[in-house]
Amino acid sequence: MITDTAAAKRGKIFVLASIILLALSLRSVPASAGVLLSVLREEFGFSVAVGGILTTLPVLCFALFGLTAARLMAALGVHRTAVFAQALMAVGLIMRGYAGDTAVLFLGSTVALSGAAIGNIMLPPLVKLHFPRRVAAVSALATAGIVAGATLGSVLSVPVADATGNWRDGLLIWAWLAIAVMVPWLFLLRGDSGNNAKPTRRKSTLGIRQAVRSPLAWAMAIFFGLQSAQAYTTFGWMPQIYADAGLSPTSAANMLGICAFVGVPVALAIPAILRRFGSKGLIWIFGLLQFSGWIGLMALPDIMPWLWAITIGLGGGAFPWIVTMIGIKVRTVDGAASLSGFTQSVGYLIAAAGPLGVGILHDATGGWTVPLLCMSLLSIPLVMAGLYTIQAKRFEDQLGVGSA
Repeated sequence: MITDTAAAKRGKIFVLASIILLALSLRSVPASAGVLLSVLREEFGFSVAVGGILTTLPVLCFALFGLTAARLMAALGVHRTAVFAQALMAVGLIMRGYAGDTAVLFLGSTVALSGAAIGNIMLPPLVKLHFPRRVAAVSALATAGIVAGATLGSVLSVPVADATGNWRDGLLIWAWLAIAVMVPWLFLLRGDSGNNAKPTRRKSTLGIRQAVRSPLAWAMAIFFGLQSAQAYTTFGWMPQIYADAGLSPTSAANMLGICAFVGVPVALAIPAILRRFGSKGLIWIFGLLQFSGWIGLMALPDIMPWLWAITIGLGGGAFPWIVTMIGIKVRTVDGAASLSGFTQSVGYLIAAAGPLGVGILHDATGGWTVPLLCMSLLSIPLVMAGLYTIQAKRFEDQLGVGSA
């Protein structure tokens, strides 16, 4: 009995580590491209507007390819789907790193981001499946892994490229991470016999179509979309904004790294903050931080640049909060898969307007004032959607679906 208990505990720790590693790999793709965007523009000769499309590509891929995740999990099982997602990321990252023209750069990015999209949707159902009584705590660790991956992509890509004298190495390093993350999931495949991680022919009563009828799902999608619009604008444009303000490329990349890094402790603290203070006050704080951060970056980008990076990064705590709420606002694994798929796919479609719109507004106005002012105003509907999410009934209850 003791041996069985110890083995089960080790198995849980291994699954937890595998989930965190999966999360760690998901944001290296957009973050690494963002800090090297000026280099890529010079290498391939594309405009700021085309750069805006490249920075928008993550959210478009996350929206479109995320819709396939639930079906893949049903057909392949969650562990095989995790391996498949990482394989797509590795192949796409290698294509992107060796791209000889803009078309291959975009194609490789799309393949890599399709794998990341599937990984995004998988996280809440994985947490609900393996840790049904620890949803908030494990979701916090997973989202901290996502934020940490964004941080690594931001702070390591430029130094690696500088150290080797080749920008391609700053992109290719993340292919090795994707390959490494596949390893524990390959081991987990061996233990799939007779459990919920295997493919199943049971037809779920919940899917993306059912989620359309849920006001909660729409509110969460709007919240997710608005915070993602700000996050991917940060990934795509923050280094360029700081560079235009006079910072060196390395310093500008470091500002993005700082912005991403402060999100790690925020993500880890979400469960404790929720227990102590609840969600309502937290939503108002996130909105205020995001509003003031973008206004500061707009008005005084070269004065205490780290302050605006930290402020926007702290406001990014809205991301781990909404991911945690996906697990809290459902009763079942099917519910988690449905709500996660709808929230993220619709949310990322909304988010696509962020980085693309910022690029278009910059080209139209010749500066960053108007686009950053628009980003600051997104905090208003974000707070409204968050407040509705808090008071709404659970997902299955809104749809009249049982918890069995």
